Amino acid sequence: MAKKDSVISESQCTVAVPDQPWLGERIADRIAHVAQRFQSEILLSAGLLQVNAKSPLLALLVLGVLKGQSLVLTTRGKDSAQAVRTLSHIFESKSAEANEDPTDDAGSSESDSSSEEQSALA
Repeated sequence: MAKKDSVISESQCTVAVPDQPWLGERIADRIAHVAQRFQSEILLSAGLLQVNAKSPLLALLVLGVLKGQSLVLTTRGKDSAQAVRTLSHIFESKSAEANEDPTDDAGSSESDSSSEEQSALA
């Protein structure tokens, strides 16, 4: 009989990459930082292109190339459902910042970061 905690699952969702280059950089940094806290394998893919979301450089390159397009976020592992929820929320919340001034780092960025980190550690 297999233990319940040994079940490996897969979760997937589609996320939008913002058009603004500065916002893509913020998302890539947050995604890589938060993704490293999960045990699951976490991939960002578009067509045949697929990268490990835990690598800040690869995530940044993908998000820079695909700005304004959609990506598939796939997680595989014990905590895949929580990982896909947390990481997709980062895309959604950062996409909502698209109309904000990129030089205004005060306010929502810090509060978003702490709430995302709280979710990732829960």
